[in-house]
Amino acid sequence: MMRVGFTFDLRAEYLAKGYSEEDTAEFDQQGTIDALADAIAAAGHSVDRIGSAQALVVASPEATAGIS
Repeated sequence: MMRVGFTFDLRAEYLAKGYSEEDTAEFDQQGTIDALADAIAAAGHSVDRIGSAQALVVASPEATAGIS
């Protein structure tokens, strides 16, 4: 089993920050993130949902230890 750190940008979060529909067109919907995380878990792996890459950068070393 692997521990997988999953980063993603949710469209709704950026829309709430005032970005336009066009600016956020390539970002993901919550349902997409859920489906991907479920598929990874179904393959027998542990999924740590980190969120945006910015969230990864500010995460403490303890929070990201062992993430492949």
